[in-house]
Formats: sequence, structure tokens, C-alpha cells
Amino acid sequence: MVVYGGVFDPPHFYHTIGPLSMTMRLFGETGWLLYVPAAKSPHKPTGPLASDRQRLAMLKLALDIPGRRSIWTDEIDRARWQGSHGGEVSSFTVDTLTRLRRILPKGIRLRLLMGSDQAAAFHKWKDCRAVIRLAEPLVMARDPIVTVNQLYQSLDAEFWTRDERAAWCRRMAPNFPMPASSSSVRERIPSAPRKAEDWKEDDDLSMITTPVAEYIVQHKLYGFGSKRAARPRRLRATRDSR
Repeated sequence: MVVYGGVFDPPHFYHTIGPLSMTMRLFGETGWLLYVPAAKSPHKPTGPLASDRQRLAMLKLALDIPGRRSIWTDEIDRARWQGSHGGEVSSFTVDTLTRLRRILPKGIRLRLLMGSDQAAAFHKWKDCRAVIRLAEPLVMARDPIVTVNQLYQSLDAEFWTRDERAAWCRRMAPNFPMPASSSSVRERIPSAPRKAEDWKEDDDLSMITTPVAEYIVQHKLYGFGSKRAARPRRLRATRDSR
């Protein structure tokens, strides 16, 4: 089982098609992708812009595609309960994986999917080596760390041993680099076209599926409509390299 956590604020193409296709490519019909929406990342100063309910609704819409996958709301549910009782709401991966391991059959192997930018900063995660023991990472290339050599050079040499850095390189998964981020997508939404179907003509907004775009328009999320709608930007043509 491949575990993929994130804020998904909002979910876009590289949260869905990329991880699903990579999971199927590596594990075939035995592969299963488990999405775990985070309540609040301890590595970010502010929480998600959309509410938990809205992010979950958008993720369900984004995942309305073929594939062996499911959503586990453990972090959101835990944070809601602890928040109502005056507790800490931050999500730590080591705690989430520990809870997941307790409810799964022992024979199921866990892999933790992350972007190469997260791998470079993984030494800052809580009990990071314990995380690896619970679920060995699986790394997707993401700009600007898109090669094994770039990943190796990005790892903190004072924290990781040489063998540990080599192990990280073996965890690099076969996938296309992921250039998009939720923050870059959110920046375009305030001036997005009024009709969700027109978002497909824009480089950044095209990363959002039409059902998710319609949800954002309906609920006026991320400042939609606060700026004058921009004319759709046609996707850049790519030159045939054959």
C-alpha cells in the first residue's frame, strides 16, 4: 500500500494522475494508493485556506477517475477531536503511520509517497528514521530535483550517512517531473475565467479538473472572482523532438 499525504489545497493533476499511474506501474494490480489529507502541516506557518470539509470534497471530485485508491480521513478526524478538547492539531507522519500500522494486517507493506523536495527536507521531520521503518519512502521527481544525482546532492550530508543517502537514491520512482504546486495554482484562481470549463485553456488552471474547478467557482474559494477574469492563456505548444 502506497500512502500519500498532503494538504490538497486544492487537489490538482499532479496529486491524482501522477501518483495513481506511478503506483500501478510499480505494483500493478496489487497496488493500492491511500490518500491521507493533512489537518495542519507542522512545516507550514499557516493552515489550509479551504476548510477540511471543502478539501475533502474537492479530493473526492478529483479522484473520480479509474484506479485502485481510497481516502483515509484519520488526520482530519483526529485533529477535529483533539481541537475540540484543547489538544494539538498538527499532523505528524510518524504518528499517522503508527495508527495505520495498528489497523492493517501485518502482511501489508507500506510505502510513503513524497515529492523529491520533501525528501530533501526529510531530516527535519519528526522521528524521520522511525518513519522510514514504518513505511519506506517512495520519491517522485519534482522540480528542481528531478534526477538521482540531484536528489543525492540535496540530502543533508551532516544528518544522513553515505549509505542512507544512497538508499534515498534507490527510492526514486519512475515518473515525469512535477512542476505544479497548489500555491502556484491558487495564485491564478482570483483572476480565473468565470466558467470552469475555460480553465482548461490556462497553463496553471488546467492542472485542476473541471469538477474541482466548478466546486471552487460555486463556493468562491481562494479569492475566486476578486480580480478581473483573465483571458484564457493557451497551453504552450511542444516541439516534436523526434
